Amino acid sequence: MIGYSIILSAVQFMGWGLIEMSAGFLAIGIAVIFLSGWSGDKAMDIFTNGLKSMIIPALIVGVARAISVVMVESQIMDSILYYFSNTLANQSQSMAVSGMLVFQSFLNFFIPSASGQALVSMPLMTPLSDLLGFSRQTAVLAYIFGDGFSNMIIPTNGILMAMLGIGKIPFEKWFRFVFPLFIILMLIAFITLILSVKIGYE
Repeated sequence: MIGYSIILSAVQFMGWGLIEMSAGFLAIGIAVIFLSGWSGDKAMDIFTNGLKSMIIPALIVGVARAISVVMVESQIMDSILYYFSNTLANQSQSMAVSGMLVFQSFLNFFIPSASGQALVSMPLMTPLSDLLGFSRQTAVLAYIFGDGFSNMIIPTNGILMAMLGIGKIPFEKWFRFVFPLFIILMLIAFITLILSVKIGYE
């Protein structure tokens, strides 16, 4: 408990990232071995047994990440962004903001990282909102809804696939379970965005 508290505090106040956190968790594991009095052989047996349950989730995360890397590095995403933004520019405000939501949800399949998706799409979406006459905050709201809700169903979301792998839940079964909720949330998001345009949300 103390070790986890130290790591959480370091993340908040010292700017620790994944590398530093990994080292912290490794230190906790070594401390547990010494405190438990396990022999080296027993500690390694326990460690490898734990790794066995994570092999499939780790492979799934790697494949999911590879899809997004190929799309970005091959500049396929640049073409998608260009043509989609041109299409939205010719629509009414309500249609355009709804299209932004659809686009952000679609983009999340290829770039499941929230920060990465914002870096790629928002430099185009915010000027587009200026051009169409609604606030940039509404464009950001479309990004938040699109990124957030679609995380429940996209198979390239490494965290989702890892959790399903650990729980031994097939993605198809999860998809059938959560898809109705996703549709309801998306309908609420569409209504919210259109109302935001109508009332001049800022």
